[in-house]
Amino acid sequence: MTSLHGRRVLITGGAGFIAAALSERLVAENELILLDLDFGPDKPIHFSSILDNPNVRTFEADIRDATQV
Repeated sequence: MTSLHGRRVLITGGAGFIAAALSERLVAENELILLDLDFGPDKPIHFSSILDNPNVRTFEADIRDATQV
């Protein structure tokens, strides 16, 4: 497996379980951009420490709407 270092990574579905797990593995050495419709307090991403990391930015938008992204 190729590792990622020093990259900017866009993760769609960024508030979900898989995104949270992937983000935890990538955040130390990459800039992460998490995109999702909703980052409400009940989303899996809130059960990790990802959102407090300075390497993470979140965007609430619908990827299907080009005017938002």
